[in-house]
Amino acid sequence: MKLLVFSDTHGSEMAAKRLKKVITSLQPDRIVCLGDILHGGYDEGGTELLTLLRKYSNIITAVRGNCDFPSDADDLLFSLPEYAAIVFDGHTCHLSHHQPYVTNFPPGDIVMYGHTHMKKLERVAGVTWLNPGSCCNPRDEGTSYALIENGEAGLYNLDDMSLIKKVEL
Repeated sequence: MKLLVFSDTHGSEMAAKRLKKVITSLQPDRIVCLGDILHGGYDEGGTELLTLLRKYSNIITAVRGNCDFPSDADDLLFSLPEYAAIVFDGHTCHLSHHQPYVTNFPPGDIVMYGHTHMKKLERVAGVTWLNPGSCCNPRDEGTSYALIENGEAGLYNLDDMSLIKKVEL
């Protein structure tokens, strides 16, 4: 089972092209989007991104970012709650756009958030904290996404799909 995690696409056509390549190559079982999907664009449009996300809407779980509108769910064909949780490969995954203020999650849980445009992957007291970074306009060394599979979480470069960092869950 593969879980692809991304955030902060902001309607970018460049991000859409790169995500399409990653999704086609990896064939994930589920996809998580951590907000700021269509708005605040850094290039024109959002049409290619909208088409891509609609195609995979049946396997996407997403949360609403500060640049998203509740009505975007109608265009995207999936809901955009403020917070969500899924169970993946025996781990409870807590999803939000902003880093949660709560820090006392049970060991084995995975806390995922976006918004900062900066990658983070670390285990603290048995809890995995994951920010996949940004698919466009990163505030660190490059565009990125995360992949969870085979008991590991990894951060990857969106341009060439190379591994940046990996931790065991």
